[in-house]
Amino acid sequence: MNHPLPPRRAGTEMRSAVAAKPAEIEDRIPYEDEEEFEPIHGLPELLPEGEHILWQGKPETAALAKRVFHVRLVGVYFLALAGWEMATGIADGNAGREIIASTSLLGVLGLLACGLLLGLAWAISTTTVYTLTNKRLVIRAGVALSKAINIPFSIVGSAGHKQYRDGSSDLPLMLAGKNRPAYALIWPHVRPFKFTSVQPMIRGINCGESVAPLLASALVAYHGQNMSDQEVADALEAEAVALVAEADGAQLVGAS
Repeated sequence: MNHPLPPRRAGTEMRSAVAAKPAEIEDRIPYEDEEEFEPIHGLPELLPEGEHILWQGKPETAALAKRVFHVRLVGVYFLALAGWEMATGIADGNAGREIIASTSLLGVLGLLACGLLLGLAWAISTTTVYTLTNKRLVIRAGVALSKAINIPFSIVGSAGHKQYRDGSSDLPLMLAGKNRPAYALIWPHVRPFKFTSVQPMIRGINCGESVAPLLASALVAYHGQNMSDQEVADALEAEAVALVAEADGAQLVGAS
């Protein structure tokens, strides 16, 4: 029984059907040579018949810098250190040159630290590709050594959506069963601090409002193969109204 997926939505990119093998985790070659061997950007092999790409995207550098590497907190930390150094220098009666030299050194160290973290965020952003198909999510990631991690919908129980003030979004996937990737293996594309119940996550994308309902509808359509027409209709109707914000993000109707 075939159930049509939702039409193309703003912010999503529909691509031709190609690439990805239903392997669980596949070691990959260094990123700089990856595109030479990929039949399509972000996917290691051709997709099997009946599977097609719904959307591809990548995390935003700014979102990774703020919520993965906490650049703002690091900057505030070094600023506080510089302020403390200046205050104690004045209280101790140190010469102005000494105070300026010590606070300037902390300022330089702070700039270097923030610059390094921004560089890491940029490297992760440019080497990551999220590929959503009608049957799985594929995360191609890795700065020095790239890996393709396939998450089939057969092990996805539900999904979530959290949008931030800067417009970026996180979409975690709640997995069913014990077949889960290791937290360290897919970091930072994972919900923070969920070490025992690992939740892979589409992180820091700028079109979450479009991708979230697309993901929810794809999950309903995939698991609807074993549902009656009425159950599918009810699930799709629920998906349309189930994006209710919660403290940890809105829940999407999937295949719970």
